[in-house]
Amino acid sequence: MFKSVFMKYITAMLLIVLTCFLVLGSLAGAFISSYSRNFKAETVQNIAAAMAVYVEKDYAKSPGRARLFSYSEDFATVVQLLSSETQDTTIFVVDKGASVCAFGSANRTAPDDFFSVRAYYAKIPESVSSRLRSGEAVAGRDNMDGLLKDSRVYSAYPINYNGEYLGAVVVTAADAGLDDMMRQTFTTLIVASLWIILASFGVIYVVSEKLTSPIRKMSAATREMTRGNFDVKVDVRGRDEIAALAASFNDMAKSLGNLERMRSSFISDVSHELRTPMTTIGGFIDSILDGAIPPEKEGYYLGIVSSEIKRLSRLVNSLLEVSHFQTGKVALNPSPFDVCEMARVILISNEQRIEEKHLDVSFECDRDNIIVVADPDQIHRCIFNICDNAIKFARDGGKYEVSIKEADGKVYFSVYNEGVGISDEDLPFVFERFYKSDKSRSLDRTGVGLGLFLVKSMIEANGETIKCESEYGKWCRFTFTLTEKKDQ
Repeated sequence: MFKSVFMKYITAMLLIVLTCFLVLGSLAGAFISSYSRNFKAETVQNIAAAMAVYVEKDYAKSPGRARLFSYSEDFATVVQLLSSETQDTTIFVVDKGASVCAFGSANRTAPDDFFSVRAYYAKIPESVSSRLRSGEAVAGRDNMDGLLKDSRVYSAYPINYNGEYLGAVVVTAADAGLDDMMRQTFTTLIVASLWIILASFGVIYVVSEKLTSPIRKMSAATREMTRGNFDVKVDVRGRDEIAALAASFNDMAKSLGNLERMRSSFISDVSHELRTPMTTIGGFIDSILDGAIPPEKEGYYLGIVSSEIKRLSRLVNSLLEVSHFQTGKVALNPSPFDVCEMARVILISNEQRIEEKHLDVSFECDRDNIIVVADPDQIHRCIFNICDNAIKFARDGGKYEVSIKEADGKVYFSVYNEGVGISDEDLPFVFERFYKSDKSRSLDRTGVGLGLFLVKSMIEANGETIKCESEYGKWCRFTFTLTEKKDQ
């Protein structure tokens, strides 16, 4: 897949680069062509005008004499000097009858090699000579109606003496130089384009490799994750979007790994919680049926069986609640209630346990009665669970504080205890399902890591937030918000 994407990317970029250079080359060629042709035509016209003036002045020195045919040597010298400006320049003079009577070439070309007919019969077209007779200069780019062997740039200027038309000077220059320039220009452009395309290919390859390499690594890591290996990691380099994606992938792999470990731990814990009471229940019932237990003791052991069955029922109910919260099937029944009074009742219900651990209890409330709006049953379970955990993990004689504060339309319910606390390693996961920080189960022999997950789920279902703060080995505080009733 990545090779296909890479090749498509490379092809698209090369086509874009090639198209840009073709367009630029065409524009450059058109500009050069237009500029060069205009420059050559203007040069030829200037030479023709200058030679016409030269012939007129020289002719005036000996008027009456037909000397136009004698300028061949002069023209040859002139065009030899001008050959650096215009390649293959040729000058010839025509008389009144439009016949060629003098000829000069920079490369010593013979007249018969230049005209399409014998120079003796060569005459410029009537369309040109008629305009010259009227005193008009003529310029063009063709073969002069077949007079010339090939198409050339030409300019013709009339020669006059005392108002009399004597003939004309015609200057021509080949277009071959322009064609060579165009060929050289396009050759240069093509070579430059090929080098730039080659360089672009290298740059695109490096950039594409940088883009696709992390994706290939993530693809390989994904395959490892499908095999159950969540310890894979993709190297993150740079600060671009791909690096951000790789970092997110690593976070996802870490989260999935933690979830898998918690799931395995949960299965182990649930198996233990199910196996122990079921073994106890089965053992006592078998003993009663076998008559191993005296009849007067059966009531006692049946009480233990009943207690274990209730314990299994609580476990199954917790699992069902987890399933309901995950599927969003929990129904909310928000209504106003006094959260201070609810906290007092829960605190009193735990009085015996508090006294057994000799806790230093503190209860703080901004007012005697604070009315909030939420599902009272769910909030009661949340408060009871948090308070129960605070007592369970508090040290003997430690502080145990419950506080209810108001601020900006919110009520902040906090439970603080001094005791074991939660380590920095475990703190980010205290609200995760199946998670138990007490791996040894020495302090919590009844839970399976669902209580705080259910608390967080119920708090968030009511549109509130909860957080946990702790210093390991010293203290722990759970705080959640509630919405205060506005028309209180």
